[in-house]
Amino acid sequence: MSDHLHAAAWLDLGDTVSVRLDKPANVMLISDDAYSDYKANEGFHYLGGWVSDTQITLWPPKPGLWHVVVDLGGSTGRVSASVQVLRG
Repeated sequence: MSDHLHAAAWLDLGDTVSVRLDKPANVMLISDDAYSDYKANEGFHYLGGWVSDTQITLWPPKPGLWHVVVDLGGSTGRVSASVQVLRG
């Protein structure tokens, strides 16, 4: 998958990730290991999914390097997003 927005951050338990969108899109919180699978278009696990609202909040299940990915699920077009990490 090459057409996506991406942000990476070290997250601890208790941290939250808030993502704001200008239109519906897939929002995924992906572990560092699974991000390479996402980019290779292979199977991977993630938190999140299709967001039809303008905002979603996600919580990492364990500390580590996490990737926030926003894409249109194969649809054409553009999406804008902002990512904010709120430390627990």
